[in-house]
Amino acid sequence: MRNYTVTYYPVSTGICAIHWGEVAGITAKAHGERTVELVLGRLLSFGIQVVAATGERAVRAALIKVKHKVPYPDAFGVELASESPAHVLVTADFDLKPTARAVKIEFVPTK
Repeated sequence: MRNYTVTYYPVSTGICAIHWGEVAGITAKAHGERTVELVLGRLLSFGIQVVAATGERAVRAALIKVKHKVPYPDAFGVELASESPAHVLVTADFDLKPTARAVKIEFVPTK
């Protein structure tokens, strides 16, 4: 059997409150409202931080929406990723391609 060395790096994972609400809504629609609390609780157990959608963040997201012609909720994710060059936006939403030069984006396949 082969020996593997694993190195752990401190990583923080954040999600904008707008997208957190979308997770709740999609979960409720697919599995019922009773499941929402369970799913959100499990996600929080991974250390995900829910970042508030402040007035300032909303304005910056609006400007990203206008500049890159992306949906407003998605612009919040781009805005959050733009806070640091170390941030990476992970998404399966290829509508965000126009913002790929503004922030680091990791596009994951949908299926």
